[in-house]
Amino acid sequence: MKIRIMAGEMARLHNINKQTLIYYDKIGLFRPESTDEETGYRYYALEQTQILEVILILKQFGMPLKEIREFLDKAKTEDRISLLQQQLKMMEEKINQLQKNKTRISATITSLQKRMEVLPLEMSIKQLEKRYILTEAVAAPYDDYQLEISVRHLLGEENTDEENSYFFLYGFPTGLNDNIITYERVSLPLPETWADKHQNSEIIPKGWYACYNHQGPYPSIGDSWRKLLNHIERSEYVVAGEPLEKWYLDAMAVRESDDYLVELQIAVKKQ
Repeated sequence: MKIRIMAGEMARLHNINKQTLIYYDKIGLFRPESTDEETGYRYYALEQTQILEVILILKQFGMPLKEIREFLDKAKTEDRISLLQQQLKMMEEKINQLQKNKTRISATITSLQKRMEVLPLEMSIKQLEKRYILTEAVAAPYDDYQLEISVRHLLGEENTDEENSYFFLYGFPTGLNDNIITYERVSLPLPETWADKHQNSEIIPKGWYACYNHQGPYPSIGDSWRKLLNHIERSEYVVAGEPLEKWYLDAMAVRESDDYLVELQIAVKKQ
């Protein structure tokens, strides 16, 4: 006697919802062997359990239902191998992207944890080691939009090290004595081993730097720069290099712009 399996039982055997079988029937992917015209009950042949298993496996692989139907329609093994090879390639690309995302999230968490150690409103003169950076010019008129474009380009995948994918960024401000500060270039820290790979790499030299941690919205940063320059004037040091900003706490770390944290740095030497 031929064994027939009702839709509910077929669903339980494969740990799926009965509505899934109804949907597969509706789109012509997996139809029951017969349907009772009076009751509407769907009956599947025992042999169909293997076909459903193939469908569910391919679905787990991430293959769209349209391509699963195409796979089932292929009679030749060679054709099925070709489809599976295509799916394997797409899976490998997804795995690589997921691994990159995982690394970036881990690096971002580490980066944010380090930023929390920075004390706001701290002013000091300290010696900093040599730093390698990758620089991107900001196009005229040097407004916030052009600055954002440069930052996005700088953070492109071709510039990032997977182990350090969420970096501190450096901004090089101009017009410190003006009401509006602009940026003609921005930079991304690079591992020393990466410096030779990039044509636009530069070095921030080792030396003494006057530093001040600005806390608050970016538009008010000019006041903090003036405080730092006044501090230098009252000290035994004079300015000996261009200013730069190390952007710490931003929208990734905090909700309110009042909590943004930027370290102002400018090279100095003794008078």
